[in-house]
Amino acid sequence: LVQGKLNTKTRTVTLGYAQRAAEHCASLTDSNNAFAVGEAAVRAAVTGQSGFLGGRLAQILAAEGSNVRILARRGDVLRHLAGLPIEVVEGSLADEAALAAAVRAASHIYHCAGCSTDWAPEGLYHAANVAGVRNLLTAAAREPGLRRLLHVSTTDVYG
Repeated sequence: LVQGKLNTKTRTVTLGYAQRAAEHCASLTDSNNAFAVGEAAVRAAVTGQSGFLGGRLAQILAAEGSNVRILARRGDVLRHLAGLPIEVVEGSLADEAALAAAVRAASHIYHCAGCSTDWAPEGLYHAANVAGVRNLLTAAAREPGLRRLLHVSTTDVYG
């Protein structure tokens, strides 16, 4: 398990949430939870790994033995995931083919991506927080083995 010292109350709460989400996924693990994809079994698809919550959740899930696949934009910094057994699908929430590849055969999807900055143009908020969610849900709906989808958000997405 990757650990770090967190000083702020907000980050401590967030870390606790990521830990609880990972524990929830582990508690649901059984032989029906993993689906063969080539030689690998994928259980968890995570978006938003370049942010604090999504990145930490991907670390925890991988460290606890879950098979993890992430959706990463070109240029995303992934140093915090180095050395972990995580499959990376390059793409964005606007890329329907990449989304389909990212969630293919997943039993759990953790959607932690979104635009929550104070200074983004309105179009960026809509692209990430409305159209991006719609695209992810469309891809997820095509997965017959999907058992859970967790959509993480914040009031900051309202701009």
